[in-house]
Order: sequence, then C-alpha cells, then structure tokens
Amino acid sequence: MKQIKALAATELCDLYGLNVLRHTKDPVERRKKLVVYGIIVLLLLLVMGYSGAQSFMLISFGAGSAVPVYLITMSGILSLMLAVFKSGGILFRKNSFDMISSLPLSDGAVVCSRFLRLYTESLVISSLIMLPGYVVYAVMCVPNVMFYISAFLGLIIAPLIPVAVATAVGALITGIASRMKHKAIVEAVLSVLLVLGIFALSSSFSGAEGEMTEEAIMQLVGNISDMLGKLYPPAVMFGKAAVDSDIISLLLFVAISVAAFAAVVLIVSLNFRGICQRLHGTSATHSYKMQSQRQTSLTKALVQREAKRYFSSGVYVTNTIIGPILAVAMCVALIFVEADKLLPELPVAININAALPFAFAAVLCMMNPTASSVSMEGKQWWIAMSLPLSTKDIINGKLLFSLCLLAPFYVVSEIVVMATQSFDIAERIWFVLVPALSALFSCVFGVFMNLRLPKLQWETEVEVVKQSASSMAGGLGGVLVLIVFAFAAAVIPQGYLLIFNACACIILCAATLVLYRSCMKKDLRTI
Repeated sequence: MKQIKALAATELCDLYGLNVLRHTKDPVERRKKLVVYGIIVLLLLLVMGYSGAQSFMLISFGAGSAVPVYLITMSGILSLMLAVFKSGGILFRKNSFDMISSLPLSDGAVVCSRFLRLYTESLVISSLIMLPGYVVYAVMCVPNVMFYISAFLGLIIAPLIPVAVATAVGALITGIASRMKHKAIVEAVLSVLLVLGIFALSSSFSGAEGEMTEEAIMQLVGNISDMLGKLYPPAVMFGKAAVDSDIISLLLFVAISVAAFAAVVLIVSLNFRGICQRLHGTSATHSYKMQSQRQTSLTKALVQREAKRYFSSGVYVTNTIIGPILAVAMCVALIFVEADKLLPELPVAININAALPFAFAAVLCMMNPTASSVSMEGKQWWIAMSLPLSTKDIINGKLLFSLCLLAPFYVVSEIVVMATQSFDIAERIWFVLVPALSALFSCVFGVFMNLRLPKLQWETEVEVVKQSASSMAGGLGGVLVLIVFAFAAAVIPQGYLLIFNACACIILCAATLVLYRSCMKKDLRTI
C-alpha cells in the first residue's frame, strides 16, 4: 500500500499539467497553461450544459425515469472513447519501463497506481455529465433519499467498467499492432473502427428522434431501455436503484462494476512485465545494407519526412483522421437523407443547404495534423534546427503534408455530393470553394497555434495529440469559426447569401495570408 500511495501521488501530481503551473517560474509557460485551462473550462461548460438540457428535455416530456440510465450510459460512452486511446500508453508506457524494472517495486503497485490515474480522469468526465443531470432531476422530480445514495455511489462506481473495457480493448489493439510491420497504421485502423462503432451506437440512441412530441420521446425511451438492457445491464440496474429504490439492483451494480475492474487490474498485474517486454522488445532479423540512394527536391523530402512521422504514431493518426472520415460519411448520408429534414421545425427559417459547405468544412478540418506537427518533434526538434533549412521550408513541409492528407477525403466527398445532390450552380461552386479555402485556413491556423503554444517536453504522444493547448486551440479554433459561418449562412436571407459567401471566402483568404506571414517571421530556434 505504501508503494501504491507513493506511485499514485507521482502519477496524479502533474495531472493536466497542474504541477507545472504550480512551480514554473517562466511567465510564458504559465500563460500557455492558463490558455489550456481556459479552453478546458469552456469545453466543460458546454458538456455540462448539454447534459443538463438533455435531462430537462426528458423530464419535461414525462420520461424522467430514463434520466439516470441516460446519464450513466453517456458518461460511460464518453469515458470509453477518451480512455481507450491512452490506456495502453499510460499502463505500458515505454519511457519509464526500464527505470521501474530496476527499482524494488512490485508490478501490482505500479499497475494499481496507473489504474488510479485512469480512474481519476474518467471520474472527472463522469462528474461533468452526471452532476448537472442529477441537479435537474432532483429539482424537477423531488426524489426520495434512496436516489441520493444511488447517485453518490453511481458517480463513484460509474468509471470502473469503462476504464476496465478501455484497458482491455486498448491493450488488445496495442498488442495486435505491435506484432505487425506497420504497427502504427494497424493501431490507427483498429482505433478508427472502434470509434466509428461507438459513434454508430451513440447515434442509434437518437435515431428515433423526429418531432419532439411526448409520444415520440416515450417511444425513444422505450427503445433506449430495451437496447441498454441487452448491451449494458449495469446501467439498467443503476436506473432501477435510483428511480425505484431497488437496493438489490444497487448492490448488483456495485458488485459487477467492482468485480470487472478488479479482474482487469489483477490480470494486468500478473502479466505486466511480460506485456511490456513483448510490446517494447525488438529483434534484428536483417543486417542493414546500403542501397542505391535517390536525390529528390527539398520540398518533397520534407513532406516525406512529415509523412513518416505521422504514420509512425497510431494516436496521432487516429486523432486527426476521424474528422475527414466523418466528412465523407456526412456526404454519403446526404444520399439517403434530405438535408432539409436534418433539423426539426424551428420558429426561424433555416436554409440548411446554404450552411452545408461550412458544416462540411468544419467536420473535414476538425483536429488537423498541423496543430500538433511541431510538438510531435519533441526532443528531436534540435535535428531540424541543425539542418540548413529556413522557417519557410519547415513550415511549408508541414502544411503541404496536411493538405495532401485532406485532399483524398475532400475529392471523394465532392464527387459524391456533385453526383448525387440536385444543387444549383451557385451552391455547387460554394460547396467546392468554401471547404478548399477552409482546409487551407485550418492548416495554417493549426501550425500558427502550435508555434505559439509548443509542447516539446512530453512523456507520451497522448499528451501532445489530445491534451496540449495547441491541439485543442489549433484543432478546434478553426472549426468554431466555420460553425459560426454555418449558422450565419443558415439564417441569412437568400438575397444576401451570395454576398455573405463571398465575404466569408475573402475573410478566410485574408486570415490565412496574415497567419501564414506571421508563421514565416517566427524564429524557430526560440521555441
């Protein structure tokens, strides 16, 4: 227990970079951390607002009994999505394996401390989703004391099963990929398939939503309850405990969750050293021999360098490829669903066809690679700085690779839309032009933010791709701009749409030029 306590304190002391904020004397580093926390707070407020609004809607339509089940299911899905990609990197991280092996520490203590870190991070996510819903339910439904007991236990116990499943799936994906030649690509493909499966499962919960009537909501609640009864029985047990004061269901929920978590911890503890050795061990099967060398242009060489770095990280690929894949899926979905029927009847006239180019561009450009391209260099950044390369050469290489990565998805989506949608000439022009300019803008904006908020000191790639300030600001900042344009285009009168779209394109071009020139003036040696 002393080892677990000491190791857990080490794991948690710098969670979300809090230790750096507490002790850093560098004002620039402190400002970077404050930017990160500002973005995180904004996202947290959005999640909490969404959870409370969904709970309010269900209770307003007489479906209050579904709120506890809905809350714990959504928190479980989100925790699973966020934990599955980093569980393998945290539990079996390579950098500290040699050091841990040389210390008089038990494998069980190391594993338990790292599971505590995963549990703490998932507990934060669960709290953000469940607490607002609890408050709304408590105010509107006035439940008995048993609800508060169940809610408290549910909040503590809810992360256990998602963490256990994420660990098992993450270890499985990492294990399968580690034995293959192109392990990063295999890991990325498996992870993307998992994410798309979770998206499909989540969308099935809302697929019955149409007109917001009491009958439709009750039918939706019935469908969700039936589905959860088959796929996630612990959530149904928690719902019975919270709503019907069923003590037996509460005890079963706690027992199943704790047992699943304990079983995964035990299995990983017993096999921890062997798993790490198999994941990180290497063997030379061929001696290296010098082959014929080829000469290529500087630009092509830098783009190829970026491509090798990109496809060597499964986390990097997974985090940046989901948006383009969803953009293609969005265009394919338009074949089967009319765009005008995507939204319910609203008091304000909505021209969804006018918003489609910006909405498609926002999905296509979500989490673009340039937002992390500089930080991914890590401790090897000095290599690029030691070469006779200018700032323009390095930045252009990163931008060109990101644009080349987005190009196939953009072309496929455009072909699908142009071949299947009955847009007029103007709508077709905007659907081609707006996403192209948006892709260029988002890539330049991403590298601009990464140059201002670099993170070259990191232990795992997850810290750069998912938890750094530049990945959030650069990967989502451009998307927010496009979402604002989409809302404006949807409500603007038809007669002013041509002027609005032209102004939006001019703004995107001007912003891209300004940001690009700013990047060119940056002295990369000062990063």
